[in-house]
Amino acid sequence: MKLFQYIAVATLLAALLSEAARAVRRRRVSTMGLIRGLTWITAAVTILFPELVQAAALRVGIHRGTDLILYVFILLFIFTSFYFYARHRQIQRQVTELIRSHAIEHARRGGRTARDNVLEEQLTGNERAALRFGEQGSGGERSGSNRIIRRTGSF
Repeated sequence: MKLFQYIAVATLLAALLSEAARAVRRRRVSTMGLIRGLTWITAAVTILFPELVQAAALRVGIHRGTDLILYVFILLFIFTSFYFYARHRQIQRQVTELIRSHAIEHARRGGRTARDNVLEEQLTGNERAALRFGEQGSGGERSGSNRIIRRTGSF
C-alpha cells in the first residue's frame, strides 16, 4: 500500500466512525447517515482496491477506471443540481404563499399586529390618548409614535 492509501483510508474510517457515533447518540440511523456511511465505505474500497474500479469500467465499455468515476460524478452532479433547483423553487413558492397569507391576515385586522396591541396595552392612559389623537391625523402623530419608541425602543 502507498502512503496516500493509508492516509485516505484512515480519514474515511474516521468519517465512518463519526457517522456511527452520531447514530448511536441519536439511537437511530437516518437515511442520509446511511448514505454517507455507504459513501465512506465505497470510497475506502475503491482506494484500497483500484483494480475493482478498472474491472467495472471495462465491463461497461469504458477503458479506464478513472473515466468511470468521472462519469459517475458528472451524472451525480447533474442530478443533485436539478434536485436542489427544484427544492429551491418549492421553498420559494412556500415562502411566497406564507407572506401572502400573512399580508392578507394583517390587512383583515386593519393593519394592526398582535405586537401593536401589546404595545398599546403597555402605554399609560395619557400616552394612549396621545397616540389615538395622533392616529386621527391631528398633528399629534409624531409625539405618540415617539413615546412608543422611547418606552419600548422600537415600534
